[in-house]
Amino acid sequence: MRKRVITLIDEMFECESTSTLKANDLSKKINILEALHFVNEAWNNISDVTIRNCFRHGGFVKTEEEEEEEDDHSKDLADKTYEDWMDIDRDLQTSEEYSEDQISQSIINDKDNDEENDESDEEEVDVVVKPPSNNEVLEALDVIRRAVHHRGNNFNIQYEYEQYIFEILEENKKQTKITNFFQK
Repeated sequence: MRKRVITLIDEMFECESTSTLKANDLSKKINILEALHFVNEAWNNISDVTIRNCFRHGGFVKTEEEEEEEDDHSKDLADKTYEDWMDIDRDLQTSEEYSEDQISQSIINDKDNDEENDESDEEEVDVVVKPPSNNEVLEALDVIRRAVHHRGNNFNIQYEYEQYIFEILEENKKQTKITNFFQK
């Protein structure tokens, strides 16, 4: 990031006729988008070694004593056998026990409910949902694109989704005939 800022300062010196450069002038030349690009480039130039050293310096890395305590716990776990682990929940109750009367009553209630559902199914009218037109699909896609632009940060997924929708729309296109425009 320093390189980019220094390069920008050098460019400003070359463009300016005077050799005086003020920090205020520099801040006016860099907009937010350029600053974000600077930060992105700086982040991409950081190595994993630098990040590890920062975590170590910040105290996020375990010390040898903490690692030894963790090893003691794993030794206790190693003493358990596979069968012990498989049988650990054998005695736990996983379902409710029903009497024969409760089971028979449940079956009778289910039959009554099925008959009521069959009657209500006959009364229902099938509603046909009209598929959206191509223009409606494109308008909806535009709304989604604006939402991702304002709220999201992964545009690659949006681009893939748009490509998928465009392919679907392309497949469903039909060549119109001249006879469609004239009535007989």
